[in-house]
Amino acid sequence: MERFKRRKELKLLPGHIKMPGGNASMPHREHVHTLPLADGMVWTFATPADGALVPWLDEFARILRLGNPGSPASSFAGTQPAGRGRIRILAMDKNHLLAGAAKSWTSYTQGSAYRAWIHPKADEAVLELNPEFIDHPEIRYIDMSAALRIVFHHGLVSGSGCALHAASAVRNGGGIVIVASGQTGKSTCHRRLPNTWTPLADDCALAVKNPAGGFSVHPMPTWSNYLRKEKASVFETGTAYPLKALFFLKQDDADKAEKVAPSIAAGILHRLCRESLGSFLSRFPADEKKKLGQDVFEVCWAIAAAAPGYILRATLHGEFWREIESVL
Repeated sequence: MERFKRRKELKLLPGHIKMPGGNASMPHREHVHTLPLADGMVWTFATPADGALVPWLDEFARILRLGNPGSPASSFAGTQPAGRGRIRILAMDKNHLLAGAAKSWTSYTQGSAYRAWIHPKADEAVLELNPEFIDHPEIRYIDMSAALRIVFHHGLVSGSGCALHAASAVRNGGGIVIVASGQTGKSTCHRRLPNTWTPLADDCALAVKNPAGGFSVHPMPTWSNYLRKEKASVFETGTAYPLKALFFLKQDDADKAEKVAPSIAAGILHRLCRESLGSFLSRFPADEKKKLGQDVFEVCWAIAAAAPGYILRATLHGEFWREIESVL
């Protein structure tokens, strides 16, 4: 269970960074990988180049297929440049806390596996990993999911995007998402798409604003596949596709795509996003939880206004994709 706490005072852990507003020095060299997003943000994941977390970060980068080698880079202090985000991956010391502007930062934990520090107005964060678990066959992937969750959180508070509980696919350069609750057929539809389509992720997609005024989708890993040692991701998370339509999956006796008004699409999308984000949002302090709830609604409305929405009625053995193709 994650637990969120506000700290009035944060003590500096020797050798660690200091949060924005502090004057402490940072490690001189960092091992980094970057994730570019369609909204113009470029996220850097960084860990000390001589630290024990380098192999963990390299595996994270391989799963996301970031495409750039992890290479030492000079670290820097202070606020991130516009369009740049930074997540520092550090070894946790449970006897010390990081230094920084405590009242404006929120920390939360996942048991003893990790501790994250985030700020609603800063394009940077800290993720502290318990060194005892970095090689654990399951917890290592829970930690990786936490690193991406920081990116998702920033998308919400900045108004640039939202993670969707959705399967994604591409045809003729355009992306679609099939959104639904868990265990309702998204992965089955994903597997059944013909070779005229390029299936992407089967459970999670990050929708972000693009320079053209619409939204684009980035496929994201299905971490449960790694926990169960099932199939690995075969897509690049840094590659985005213009979102052409939203499809809300409903099992039925006939295949059909029925268009819905943007207000209806926004309502459905909001309900499904709150459903998938519920356990995460519910553990924030009350004021932040209320603000994040509003952020989710506003982003869902923007997505539904930018891309047409359809109820996708699908059968188990029919050719539901023909219904999708007929409306694109």
